[in-house]
Amino acid sequence: MGLEQRPFLIQSARALAHLFDMNDRVRFVDGALGTVPTPIAEAYYFFNPFGNYSFGVERLTNMGDECSEARRAHDVAAAEQLLRRAAVGTWVLTFNGFGGRIPEGYDLARVDWELPAALRMWKKTRWCPSNG
Repeated sequence: MGLEQRPFLIQSARALAHLFDMNDRVRFVDGALGTVPTPIAEAYYFFNPFGNYSFGVERLTNMGDECSEARRAHDVAAAEQLLRRAAVGTWVLTFNGFGGRIPEGYDLARVDWELPAALRMWKKTRWCPSNG
């Protein structure tokens, strides 16, 4: 499942899923963390999810997206909360950064530097009381 708050990116993702005949294996939801029911998954992939607040702000503002430090902080906090609540055994992959902090209880399993940016993979190995 892909979660995205920009309709034009959801349309692109659905078109690609159709092109590659993957419609039966993927789903894309219009929304943002904290505004739609939290997706439960065995793995989460973050591709620089909050970079738009730093890059391309003028373009996003012109499209009607809110680009503020408060919005960025809210979105990062929602992602961190999702990861804190995730079950032990959950995997997290980040490419080109995350923007937040991976919560306690996750161990870095691998880093791949062969791509243009670092691909990092964590596994949640233990529950931490601070992850309440």
